Amino acid sequence: MLSTKSNHTKNVFIVCFITLIVFLIRRYDGFVNAQFFTEDSVVFCQQYLDLGAHSIFKPYAGYWHLIPRLIAFISGSLGVGYSNLPLAFNLATLLVTLFVSVSLYFSAVKLKLRNKLVYATFFLFVPMGGEVFMNVTHVIWITSIYLIDFLFVSYYANAEQSGGRSWYLQLVVLATFSITGTCSLLLIPAILVILILERKKLTIRQLVPLAVVFAGGMIQLFLMKFVDPRKPVGSWTVKAIFTRNTFEVFTKNITDVFYLYFLSPLLKYKIIFGISTIIFCVLMFMCVMAYRRIENKRKYVLVLSGLAFWGSSMFVMGQAIGPEMRGFTALHNDPVKWANFDGWFTYQRYLFIPYVCIMWLLVVGYDAYIKAWNIVAYLLFLSFHYRELKNTLPDLKWKQHVQEYYEGKTDTIACNPHGWGYQVILPKKK
Repeated sequence: MLSTKSNHTKNVFIVCFITLIVFLIRRYDGFVNAQFFTEDSVVFCQQYLDLGAHSIFKPYAGYWHLIPRLIAFISGSLGVGYSNLPLAFNLATLLVTLFVSVSLYFSAVKLKLRNKLVYATFFLFVPMGGEVFMNVTHVIWITSIYLIDFLFVSYYANAEQSGGRSWYLQLVVLATFSITGTCSLLLIPAILVILILERKKLTIRQLVPLAVVFAGGMIQLFLMKFVDPRKPVGSWTVKAIFTRNTFEVFTKNITDVFYLYFLSPLLKYKIIFGISTIIFCVLMFMCVMAYRRIENKRKYVLVLSGLAFWGSSMFVMGQAIGPEMRGFTALHNDPVKWANFDGWFTYQRYLFIPYVCIMWLLVVGYDAYIKAWNIVAYLLFLSFHYRELKNTLPDLKWKQHVQEYYEGKTDTIACNPHGWGYQVILPKKK
């Protein structure tokens, strides 16, 4: 592709169009019947209603979620009606995703990839459920891939251009994303490796963006340790989590993605497990070969980021659900029943970053060999999982209950996930 301004404009439009279409397919209900999901309601919306602007600075689950807090604050400050608050939250998340998609496209330009659009939008097509898309609570996973990409591509490519208005704007984005979720904390090892390997090349101005992300990670660590510490709810040890179980999660996901569970009536479990293991080894070999082909000196960022998120995810799941983590898959994830409520919970999102890092390794490493038919074949294969790729929330009739609130019939509205007991308590009418 020619690197002309008009060509970039066209490609940016295509990236935005692809992102919008994927959201319409995977989260159609988020447009036509928007509803709150998980902490969208009881945390970000409710705490804004109760605390106002002070809610922006309130940590949740041990760390800061700046973008969800700002979305709640801005939506309320603009006077968005209660009936349209879920839609406002969803659209704000869509805008964040569009921003990240476009940023990834320009990273692909810096990498001089042939398949720039693939690099920019492939995170939308990872083989997993759609819970990370179009809800405020899980926007932290979208902002995470921006930070990873920045360390991998953007910062390195802009090392000689450390200045100007765009540089300061990028610092603001980095600071905001770094205190939205725990990604900046998990990226600290990668930043330290960068500082060690490039210690003789980095100038003060080039260190500033790294320092911003590092500081964001340290802020999150401080909040997790001293301000809002959380105790593990499970009893599994680190050894129990990071031994056979983490490998079994990978092989079960391969069984899931490649429909090997259909062979269970014909083959013994050990044979299916063996097939999954072979596919896993082939995939890892492809990743190693792709890694060797990548010319970017910071290619290790993808590996370190993927491993950091994979390790933290295994630890979180092991502590939260114990032995159940062995059956955890990103597509056909069965509901995990909790003892203290009648509801469901999925951990699909915890595989998002490892999947994206693997996809980026393959896309960048094999960029010269990827043809149009490869992309079509992958999309066709992915289409067989269409039912699992969608994430349609049960209709709890949010707008209808808001109307009842205006009629003085109720001030409490139940929210998804159904059965969790989540609800929003609207302010008493004066």
